Parts: sequence; C-alpha cells; structure tokens
Amino acid sequence: MPVALTLSLRTVRAWKPDTRQLHGLACALFEGPGSDHTSPVKTFTVQQPTAHAPTTLHLRTSWYGTGDIPATAVESRVLRLGNTRCHVTRTHQRTEPYATLAAAPPTTRATLTFHSPTYFTRSGEPDLTPDPALILGSHRRSWNSAVGDDSPLRIPDDTWHDLQRALRIQEVTITTARRDSGYAYPRPGFTGAITLRLARDASPQTQRLFAALVRFAPYAGTGASTTHGFGATTTRLPGRRRTDGAPQATAGIRGTGSRTEGAHE
Repeated sequence: MPVALTLSLRTVRAWKPDTRQLHGLACALFEGPGSDHTSPVKTFTVQQPTAHAPTTLHLRTSWYGTGDIPATAVESRVLRLGNTRCHVTRTHQRTEPYATLAAAPPTTRATLTFHSPTYFTRSGEPDLTPDPALILGSHRRSWNSAVGDDSPLRIPDDTWHDLQRALRIQEVTITTARRDSGYAYPRPGFTGAITLRLARDASPQTQRLFAALVRFAPYAGTGASTTHGFGATTTRLPGRRRTDGAPQATAGIRGTGSRTEGAHE
C-alpha cells in the first residue's frame, strides 16, 4: 500500500549526495535480492534530502507497491550515501491503502505543487509541458502499474478519458529549474504550482477519480525520474492544508512514527 517514509539521518560530516548516490540509496532501501533493477517499473520514489543541521538530514521517500513496504526501508539502522555512512535516528510513516484512496470523497479542484524539477518523456525526448493530462496521466500509470491488470481498482481507459475531457487549468505559477540528472548533465523541468479543476458537468465518478489521483500524487511523484529525485509533489485540496515543511503526503493520511537513538552497525 502507498507509504510516505521520512528518515532522519545523522552523518559524520556535512553531506549533500548527488543524484546517482541518492538513486543508489533508494534502490538499496526498496529493492530486495530478487528485484530486477533494470525493470522500467519501480514503485518507489526519493527526494533530495534536506539539511536541518550540518550533520543531520531528513530523507523523504515513498513506496506505492500493493504489498507491504520492504523491511529494509524501515528496519535499516545504518545507510550509505556514496562513501558517507548515515545513522538512522528516526523513521516516520504516513500510509493510505489504495481502497481508501479510491473511496475518497469527490472533489472538483486541487492544487499540485512540484518541489523538484518535473518533466515527461515523449519518444525518448524530455517534455516540460505542464499539461494536466500528462500530469494526472503519470499518476494513473503509476497507480495501474502498482495494482495490476486484474485489480478491481485498476483505472480503465473509458473512465480515464472522461476525466481527461473534464480537466481544466484554473491557475498556474511555474518556472523552469535544472537539476543534476545523474548522467553528467543537468536536466531541466518545471517547479511551482498548478490548480486544476473539473468542468461543471463532470460526473460524480469523474470527481471521485480526480480525488483519488490527486491524493495519490504525493506517493507516486509526477513525471519521469521520480526514483532520482525529480517530480516531488504535494497536493492541497479545498478546505485542507498541506502539512508544513518539505514535501509530504496530503493531509488526512494516517501516520506512525518510531525513534532510535545511538544506532550502530
């Protein structure tokens, strides 16, 4: 089930990992011995850590597979970012099952905020167009990849097409930003916020699907390279506030936390 996982890390020196190191850490957390690292479908994301002190990092990741989050992600006490050893001093989980997301109250408006460069790919080329169909389409693909072809929660084409036809942009405030791609060149993308709304004649079914996908967005991220720190997304729904701080899952998600002091190998 979708889980937003925050790890508090204590390092031996001030450290800002590059994209390849960050991706490697995410794979170490979420890919087990039997995982296919070359698979194009990866049901996890990672964000660039934020420094709360010279040797203290908060690392935000997410898992959105249908099974339980891998034990390595929540039980590891020492991690490596490149050649730097990090002690895990605290873990915090926020989770919401797919069935709960699918049953979310209908909505006709939501604001998505993109905290790291966000882009899409078309025929192998990067696309920076903040098209609502591309944005929610990426969430739909992640959702369907996770729940599988035979799941009753799978989003079929006809339902998706109804949502596409009803999507409108109400407000947009974005800018172009660049981030280390992990391949020796910077990758451009857009950051900022987009408020989406539905057409007035959108059906209740379309409103429910819209609510489910925008609530799912913080878990899946948006666009390409979400396992490399791109596309970090939060959602704000009418009458609700996003939790203060850096990117986290949308309000209303159940949270659990644990703390471990003096972790060691």
